[in-house]
Amino acid sequence: MLFAIAALALIVGFGQQTIWRPPAEIVESVDTATQGTASAPVAVIDGSALAQHDGKATVVVTGPQRVFAAAGPSSDVDAWVADASVNRITAADRDLGVTTGGTEQTVPNPAGSDLWTTEQSADGQLRLEVDSVQTSSLLIASDGEHPAPTEISISWPNVNPTPWVRPLQIIGYVLLLGGFVLLLIDRIANRRGPRRRTHRGKRLASEDTKSLKSGVVPGDDYETEAGKAPVAPNKPSSDEPSATKPADGSRPDAEASKPGAASGAAKDATSKETATAEKGANSRSSLGRSSLGKRPLRGLFVFGVAGVLALTGCTQPDQASPSSASSEAPADSDQSATPVLKAHFQTILDQVATTASQADAALDPNMLNGRFTGEALAARQGYYAIKSKFADEPAIDPIVSSPMNVFLPQSGKDFPRTVLVGVQDDQAEGQPKRLLLLQQETARDNYKLKTVINNPIPPIPDLPSELVGSQVIPNDSSDLAIAPGVVGEHYADLLANGDSSQFAAQFDIANDQYLQRRREKVTQQRENLGQDGQLNVTYPPGASAPVALTTADGDGLVFVSVNETWEVKPAKENGVIKDLTAADSAVIGSNETSKGLQRVYSTMLVFRVPKDATQKATLVGYTWQQESIKEL
Repeated sequence: MLFAIAALALIVGFGQQTIWRPPAEIVESVDTATQGTASAPVAVIDGSALAQHDGKATVVVTGPQRVFAAAGPSSDVDAWVADASVNRITAADRDLGVTTGGTEQTVPNPAGSDLWTTEQSADGQLRLEVDSVQTSSLLIASDGEHPAPTEISISWPNVNPTPWVRPLQIIGYVLLLGGFVLLLIDRIANRRGPRRRTHRGKRLASEDTKSLKSGVVPGDDYETEAGKAPVAPNKPSSDEPSATKPADGSRPDAEASKPGAASGAAKDATSKETATAEKGANSRSSLGRSSLGKRPLRGLFVFGVAGVLALTGCTQPDQASPSSASSEAPADSDQSATPVLKAHFQTILDQVATTASQADAALDPNMLNGRFTGEALAARQGYYAIKSKFADEPAIDPIVSSPMNVFLPQSGKDFPRTVLVGVQDDQAEGQPKRLLLLQQETARDNYKLKTVINNPIPPIPDLPSELVGSQVIPNDSSDLAIAPGVVGEHYADLLANGDSSQFAAQFDIANDQYLQRRREKVTQQRENLGQDGQLNVTYPPGASAPVALTTADGDGLVFVSVNETWEVKPAKENGVIKDLTAADSAVIGSNETSKGLQRVYSTMLVFRVPKDATQKATLVGYTWQQESIKEL
């Protein structure tokens, strides 16, 4: 029986590896032209469809024109699609299904979006391998203008399709080995004869009597003087006469009177007791052999079961599916509290730095539009205008992207999204050389550089963890000592009026080196003009709206922009301002002016505004850059 069961287990085990082995891949296909809307500009493969089988999913997309595919968090993909006409491919009972939605028939070209964690494009057909994660989706399109490709297939590796191969093989081998062991034990048991044992009690008395008759002392294993063991007496047959003894212990007179009767009776009694004792010995010997045969069977059975369990427990476990592994740890940004991770954002910042470098070299403001906005854009556009006319204008500070030692994204997935980045300064350990504030206005926009702080003032306030992110504080919030929306306005009044400003008590003036230098610069310019001209300085808001982020202790880190505007006019009605600077002369084409000049300086500032109204706001960093020169 064991051999039959072993053979069956081995046949089934090896059969699953050969003739009954399932396919190496699971493939499912869908045609959105027949199951959905053929004219839709985008298609989305939902995370549920990608993760319905274990292992990485390989997506093959075929279309008549350019084929584009990009993977990203499902919430970001849905935000980008918005109201566009879309074919959504979802999991339906372990199969692919198509649902439609949206009305927008054209969309922007999705290539290059900052939302995508990976993207790929090709002509005609595209093959892309993606992680099978429930929280990630795959967007498929052409160029936004043409319909999206319609022939889509998804395949997965058939991970561990035969999980019982190894256990069945182990069980078969163990049972086969057990059968051979039992067979060997049976053969050995059949060759062994019965063993005689010394009997106590009655047999001892009978053998003592026999010893007295024969002169030999009996035992279990002994030899006579001739070297041979005495032959045991045969068991008396039922037809042989047996000596009987009366109940009262007396001997019959007839028997007692016969010659040799006493010796015959004693001999008969001894033979009877010996036969009885040997019968008991044979019975015990048979019982001992029976027990000896059963104990190995029970032990072997226990050993076999324990061996099967141990060996089965040592077999290699099934490979964990990516979907189950992803559910235990955040595998993508959709499972994080922040909308973007540092590694992904490093790529984005590298692109911003490359754009700035190329535009600075070409002095082409149009190259900045995709990656710059607000005051950062205005400052560079003005610099290009001045630099193109005055070659000796000092170079603007470059945008660098590494090493990044500060990374603080906002928490939550809403738009606009804000990220604060700091670049390490080799001269000041742990302190950034520049602070960069970037924003992504909508899902279809990329991150753009909004504020550049070239002169951080250490120490930088403690910031929340990049995994938790920072909260964006509304501009009208009353949680801070100064509402973020009016910080720039109040500081502009301080720049204009100094200690006499009504907001002077809100700021730490004593430690504000920038405020002191700017006021000294204005005073010096007025002295240089003397009686020939007059200088009027104003501080209107800059091109960037205020942005406030929370610090680790709950204070606000508020970014503002102010345009420091100088208007220089002749002091008299028909007066002339002479001896203009080289930059002024190069821009207006003359070294004097009777109309006057306007100079605008782009100013980007960041303050730490406390939540405690009894404390003062402190300047954390600034950038001051000449933005424009023109004749009035």
